[in-house]
Amino acid sequence: MAERNVLITIALCGDASVGKTGIFKRFIKDQFSKNEKSTISCDVACKKMNVDGRSYNIQLWDTAGQEVFRATTSTYFRNRHVMLFCYDITKKESFNHVEDWIKEFEQVQRESNKTIKFLIGCKKDENANRQVTSNEGKFFAKRNNMTHFECSALNGEGVTEIFGAAIAELQKTGGIIDLDPTKDINVVQRQKRPTISQPKTSSNQQKNKEDTTVDIQQNLASGESGEEEAGCC
Repeated sequence: MAERNVLITIALCGDASVGKTGIFKRFIKDQFSKNEKSTISCDVACKKMNVDGRSYNIQLWDTAGQEVFRATTSTYFRNRHVMLFCYDITKKESFNHVEDWIKEFEQVQRESNKTIKFLIGCKKDENANRQVTSNEGKFFAKRNNMTHFECSALNGEGVTEIFGAAIAELQKTGGIIDLDPTKDINVVQRQKRPTISQPKTSSNQQKNKEDTTVDIQQNLASGESGEEEAGCC
């Protein structure tokens, strides 16, 4: 029997220029450009991640943050396994707008409580210009049952960890969909708690590398979950 391909759909959302496209390019291609143009409507790409010896296909959606695209942007929020609500740590206004993005998501996703929601503070490398403290992000995330991360697309810090944590959370909640090419239906399977060895690759990974191996337990230690449960991975 052919091995099933596990597909996980994740969408980035937030104000324009907060760093969504930076995360998108860093994760998909391990690249970064300071002169990146704002996304028009939506970009989508896939990348494989290896966890517990199993390959996961991450389908990442980079949505536009401009008001002019708001009506079409929200349509890309539907039926996502994970939503990454992004803000710029150097722009308090973008943090204040996260609540509006959450409300917009809830309007298009009927069963929004089944979607994993992460709060992502972008541009961590610009800490000297910070307007949003880490504690503010953690408090907001806890109040909204989210997991909080900060990352830097410029140097790659924390980016891969976000997606590794997303897989771990989906495994814990049983929200991963297995796509069986021999059938027309999607099968939801519950996964056991993941245990993964420390990745052997250095931080300077080869450009455009397709497969990524992550340490789930180490990654989750850096995030602040809105829910505290015994035995939570």
